[in-house]
Amino acid sequence: DALYVILCMWLAISIIGLIHLAGFLIAYLKQTDHYTDIIYALSFLAIAGYGLFLHPSPDIFHWILFLMISLWSIRLAVYLGYRIRIWGHDKRFDRFRKAWKRLLRFWVLQYLSILIIALPMIIALPKEVTELGFWQGFGLIIFMTGLLIESIADFQKFVFKLKEKNKKAFIQSGLWKYSRHPNYLGEWLVWLGVFLFCMPVFTGFEWIAVLSPLWIFILLRFISGGNLLENSAKAKHGNNPIYQSYVANTGIFFPKITIR
Repeated sequence: DALYVILCMWLAISIIGLIHLAGFLIAYLKQTDHYTDIIYALSFLAIAGYGLFLHPSPDIFHWILFLMISLWSIRLAVYLGYRIRIWGHDKRFDRFRKAWKRLLRFWVLQYLSILIIALPMIIALPKEVTELGFWQGFGLIIFMTGLLIESIADFQKFVFKLKEKNKKAFIQSGLWKYSRHPNYLGEWLVWLGVFLFCMPVFTGFEWIAVLSPLWIFILLRFISGGNLLENSAKAKHGNNPIYQSYVANTGIFFPKITIR
């Protein structure tokens, strides 16, 4: 059983590695950002798909896990694909799109992040799981809550940015009234839910899967995602009293709770 899990992990490393090598070459040679985020989202679907395919007798646990990943992956890929089509390019890559070493570092980080974030399903999909328990139900609720928050927040910000009058403004309505990055909060809840759903099957070294919700939080909060957007927003709106008030009263991820 342990050897089978290790084999599945090795296949994930190989498959996603080849996909990202091809993605990097296309991005650099064609100087395009159109496939970067789509490849990120669909890489998880590829892992879930081959994991389900390799299982000799998938049960309801495996099918629900596959559907969870499919729902998240397809939703994100469609959204990001449509968004980059409207935008034309991704401003994140303006500084190093033509510098192949820096671009390669980004693709390597994305590749390694996918493998870490996907650890729960990479480990769980090969397992024999015939019954669903409390943690599967709780994990599914957390997952669906995160997916709903992420989807609504993405839609609200996308509609906001499409309006000409908002080009130099920042969003502080809808879910963005309660969190400065509700889409990233939703993303973290999605992967926390996946971890909780898979958690009962972990034994021994397989508890390394706890790195998944820890890493996605660190990544979005301190490395990319929220950290980069916070710096960008501060440069644009830092002298705006309304923005200063927004930052002071709104949590970066989690809503602020005021006790009076």
